[in-house]
Amino acid sequence: MVASTIFVSSSCIVCTKSGLLSLSEDDLSAYNQCIPMVYRFIFACVPFLAFFGGYVLSKISTAPSLCVAPTLVGKKVYDAFRETESSGLALSLLATSVDQTCDPGTVLYQSPEPGKKIKQNQIISLVITTRPQALSAADYRLSPCAVVKSHMQLHDITVREYHVPLLYSADTCIAQVPAPGQSLEKKTIDLYVVAQDDSFVLVPSLRNYTVGDVQEFLALHNCYATFYDIYGNIVGHPSPIAQIATQKPCAGTIIRKSSLHKNRFEIQMGE
Repeated sequence: MVASTIFVSSSCIVCTKSGLLSLSEDDLSAYNQCIPMVYRFIFACVPFLAFFGGYVLSKISTAPSLCVAPTLVGKKVYDAFRETESSGLALSLLATSVDQTCDPGTVLYQSPEPGKKIKQNQIISLVITTRPQALSAADYRLSPCAVVKSHMQLHDITVREYHVPLLYSADTCIAQVPAPGQSLEKKTIDLYVVAQDDSFVLVPSLRNYTVGDVQEFLALHNCYATFYDIYGNIVGHPSPIAQIATQKPCAGTIIRKSSLHKNRFEIQMGE
């Protein structure tokens, strides 16, 4: 104790290191009230100080260890995964980007950047390369060849033309390789185009056409036909509505149109 108190009637004497100190009743009342206030303040601060001290100690003891972000740019995704897995890090795919200068699945960008201090178990976000979307062939059949060439030029695709005589408007695409919907990965397309020279004709299939339609076609191309019935007998005046069963020349044959002589067809009618 710093001081001891001796009560004498209406006053008291306080013993201190420097001697005896006489206090009045008012001074004694103030002195007695001061001591409980100090204790109350100390008792109020103790829980807060204990909580604050425990919080600081918990942060110090549980603080995560730091490591350096590895260099993943330029590596394949599976190589980056193996490297980060052994270091206790995680990967996340942030985005993909088309880059024809790198193989698909190559890391183009990472965050956090290589060499930066990061926490254990922190996620590293990656941007990796991907293949460009494959271009497929549209259906160019019966389209003007000039339109097809213009479209192919936009995609840097080589066009190879094969001219075929046919009963369509000149310079019209009638067939293509690759077929519609197939990939143009080889950057080349073959077009079969109606020849501008009408001196040749590609014989169509006349099966199931009527005799009247066939006669109109033959007259247009300076040809004539001999008609046969199902028994092989020649029919001089066939019915215009009779249907065709077989023909010679066969469908797909290329014949030359000539003003000097007519091409002969052999047509067999059905029942």
